[in-house]
Amino acid sequence: MKDKVSYWTIRRRSQSTVQSWSTNIPDEYGHDDVDEPLIRTESPIPPHGVSRVAATHADETNECGSAAPSPVQFSRSLMKQDTTYSDDDICLYDYDEEDGLKIHRFSDSESEDMVGCDSAENLSDQIAAWAISEKVKDTAVDKLLKLLKPHHPDLPVTSRTLKNTGYQAADIVNIAGGEYVHFGILNGMKHFENEILASFVDVIDYHVNVDGLPLFRSSGTQLWPILGKIVGLQCPFMIGVFCGPSKPSNVNEFLRSFIEEATVLKTSGFTLQGTAFRAQPVCFICDAPARALLKQTKSDTGYYGCDRCAEKGEYIQGRVTFPQLTADKRTDDLFANVAYEDHQLGRSPLIDLGFGMVSGFVLDYMHLVCLGIVRRLLHFWLRGALTVRLSARSVSLISQKLVSMRGSVPS
Repeated sequence: MKDKVSYWTIRRRSQSTVQSWSTNIPDEYGHDDVDEPLIRTESPIPPHGVSRVAATHADETNECGSAAPSPVQFSRSLMKQDTTYSDDDICLYDYDEEDGLKIHRFSDSESEDMVGCDSAENLSDQIAAWAISEKVKDTAVDKLLKLLKPHHPDLPVTSRTLKNTGYQAADIVNIAGGEYVHFGILNGMKHFENEILASFVDVIDYHVNVDGLPLFRSSGTQLWPILGKIVGLQCPFMIGVFCGPSKPSNVNEFLRSFIEEATVLKTSGFTLQGTAFRAQPVCFICDAPARALLKQTKSDTGYYGCDRCAEKGEYIQGRVTFPQLTADKRTDDLFANVAYEDHQLGRSPLIDLGFGMVSGFVLDYMHLVCLGIVRRLLHFWLRGALTVRLSARSVSLISQKLVSMRGSVPS
């Protein structure tokens, strides 16, 4: 039985075979300064003149270690300094029987810079993808970047810069005494494209909400977002947002972008996956200050501040009241013609939408009932006059009843 040949024996025999091939092949190109042997390659030379060198075993090895020669293609590659270029330039010469002589010149420093730049960008993208997919905290990513920064100077310092790479800056305009960004009605609706296509309707109705939000206790900076919500869906979307030291000083500038886009969507419409749609606002949901701003009317504390009737209020015990129940109701037509001089401060830009300025502004249940009447009644029952105040025992029994019913109260 023939002894088993080890790997190192086969390797030495293969090297000797390759050496014998290189000595028997004449140098057709006349380059005597090439000292390295010819290397057998079975794959074509890759781009940019870099040879992929692979020493292969002989196809057939006999007992004496010699191999039967087979027709193969040889290429000779070397890297040397060329006198025509600077000392830092490296020339790569490729010799091929079919293509002939190829010379590729590149700088050592340039190659290192390109490799470092590519690796830094690739590493940055990989860290960002890893942090997002694994939901890594920003503080942990910041610590990791600080550790890698000395070894990879091109990496960002904070996770916010790392994750925000490629985002386009918002188009901020200065209007009405502050800054405004318009995100768009159509852009917000495209997030619900599947729901819109499955609704099988031609006209998309949506609600609009405008409200003011104080950001800080130490300053008067306010945020006034414009939100939209498609009728039948639960999630709202952002249309635009205003930020300034106070509420928008000019309602025409504040609503200009919204009205222009809303008019186009209502008249011309838009298409989603080849299907034509039109979109129109059906109502505005606002609290009393925002409603007075959009409609350009007097505040709810004024004598003619009622949105529904043309009654003049009466000042009783430090507040304006509207005790009458048979006053004339306001109409959309008279409001559009600015007929209520005592009630309207000017012409609202929303009139250009053909929108009902009286019927289209719904009564806000949260502010009028929950935070209005009910809050006032609770104040009277708990801390009001003794004639209407409830006893401590009654308050305790009512609280126990409310707690026992909380599992059955709908949202």
